[in-house]
Amino acid sequence: MSSPGRGSFSALNAAERRSKLRQLAQVRGSVTLWTKGDIRRDAHRVRAFLREGDVLTLESDPSVPLHVVGQALLGSFELHGVSFFFKGQAGGTSADVLEVIVGGDFYKSERRRNFRMLAFPLYEVNLRLKLGEGYAGGNVLDIQRRPGNTGLFRSFLKLVEGAASETEASLRVQDLSATGLSLQLTEAELPWFKTGGSFEDAQLRFPDESISLPNLQVVYVVDLIGEKGPKRFKAGLRFGGDANTEDRVAAKINALLREVDANRDFEDFLK
Repeated sequence: MSSPGRGSFSALNAAERRSKLRQLAQVRGSVTLWTKGDIRRDAHRVRAFLREGDVLTLESDPSVPLHVVGQALLGSFELHGVSFFFKGQAGGTSADVLEVIVGGDFYKSERRRNFRMLAFPLYEVNLRLKLGEGYAGGNVLDIQRRPGNTGLFRSFLKLVEGAASETEASLRVQDLSATGLSLQLTEAELPWFKTGGSFEDAQLRFPDESISLPNLQVVYVVDLIGEKGPKRFKAGLRFGGDANTEDRVAAKINALLREVDANRDFEDFLK
């Protein structure tokens, strides 16, 4: 798996900084704090944001050593699929409350949101589609009339229980971003994927959760050159402009890419 490149931090002004911190407090989000060069990272739940003084009040964990007032700190948090990083300093501390002054440098990094994650073969991500409404603007294909004796077609269709079993299929996702995904197809699957077409009510399935995709638009279908064996194609699909869907997928990608230490990258960026 390739990792996102460096140099993707954008500075925010004071008004933007306060807006993001206020939103973080409203959703009771979490902030990760650490001191530069220290491998320890401590997560704290946000209690409130005090605009006067740019102070975040956090829940303090008794197992976490108290910071010295005035100690320089680095911090990060995620909000709506976007990562934010800042330089701050410790304010007043007690057994259950930690204050952090966030009045200095403040950055956002959308690299993980825009990064296209290689899903196959590292992650088990599948797309479930309703083929009876395979694409807009074309003839609806009757799956019962498709030749079902070929090995390719049998491998394509993973029939599910219930009345809809003849109109649903599950495909392995090749790569994934917050705005879309790609699939590899054989000639047996190709008739259901037409550039400009769409699928409704699809499901993006991970081992531990499923994300509903109200609309999927087929952006392109191209030949895969140089592939050995049966002819194969690549289809690119875009989520239909649903911001909530994009946020959920972006958050899931971030969770899957935990081994990419963005906090360490932020330290490198500050050097």
